[in-house]
Amino acid sequence: DVAGDATPQLITRGEPNSAAYNSYMRGIYALELRFEGRNLELAIELFKESIRLDENYGPAYLALATAYALTHDYYGYPFEEMRELALKTIEKGVSVDASIEDASWAIHGFVFQQKKEWMKSEAAFERAINAAVVDPNAFSWYSRMLASTGRLREAKDIVLIGESLDPDNAMVNSRIAMAQTWFGDDEAALEYFRRSNVLGATGNLHVMSNALLLWRVGRAEESKKLSLDATNFQGTPTDWIDPVYAALADPGKRDAGLAAINKVWSDQQVIPDIVLIVRTLLGDLDGAMEIAELLELEGEAFSPEMIFIPELAPLRKHPRFVPLLERLGIVAYWDDLGCTWDGDRVTCPDD
Repeated sequence: DVAGDATPQLITRGEPNSAAYNSYMRGIYALELRFEGRNLELAIELFKESIRLDENYGPAYLALATAYALTHDYYGYPFEEMRELALKTIEKGVSVDASIEDASWAIHGFVFQQKKEWMKSEAAFERAINAAVVDPNAFSWYSRMLASTGRLREAKDIVLIGESLDPDNAMVNSRIAMAQTWFGDDEAALEYFRRSNVLGATGNLHVMSNALLLWRVGRAEESKKLSLDATNFQGTPTDWIDPVYAALADPGKRDAGLAAINKVWSDQQVIPDIVLIVRTLLGDLDGAMEIAELLELEGEAFSPEMIFIPELAPLRKHPRFVPLLERLGIVAYWDDLGCTWDGDRVTCPDD
């Protein structure tokens, strides 16, 4: 149960100095649209401004810490440095506004997740989402953490609670769309992509997931167009898209498709998530495992949830797959929970 029998209050519903609140809300808007341009940096500056205007306004500290925590993924800033900055920011925020203490554990949960300390991450997120005052972002992060350990149903259920608190949040709706895609509820996923797109959600993982879903349900041309538009927007080469989609439609063109994706990967002009999926779908499982093993790097080379999606079922049969899960601490996490692995999916006692 979230927040016991009480109805949680959104963290944004405070009564700070009005100018501080305005800066804070502008920052929240930039944070929700953080995939666009340098919006994450803009959000950081707006949250700092909010704190300068009202140094006791806790939600601004929480939002600033969230933004700091995300800079490694979005801009490649040093993981340890930004992690420490996020933790120091939230410590200061709690010291001036105790009402955000429980909600602040979402930051700890995110940090633990990045460090692959799964049990600590789950405990932190549980505290955050059961706070009397909650940040909807906590549900999205918790969902991603659960999906990253293969717990796809729980990942879907958790973020749906976040939607009930903030139904117009673009990132929450985007997260639901992805969680439904991984879980395999295609109809629900299509609806939530529609909603989140209307709300302005974007970004690599969002667009890639949407394109994958469209391909899965037989709307290949729409999927291809979405991939093309997104790649054009990023200013990266698009010449891999035609060969890859041609290879997905015609196994006889597999080698050309693999050559195209491998070329842009070698030039570091495509995200690893796409390479992982394309190599798996085209049968290059050794090549896909090379991408999966990037998860052992500090932080997250890509979201670990990708290795558990339906399209990657062949990869999960690879002899190096379970040893990778062991090195990532996922198997130990399953063991602590009493979960079992059948070679494709994990089943936990509460399933």
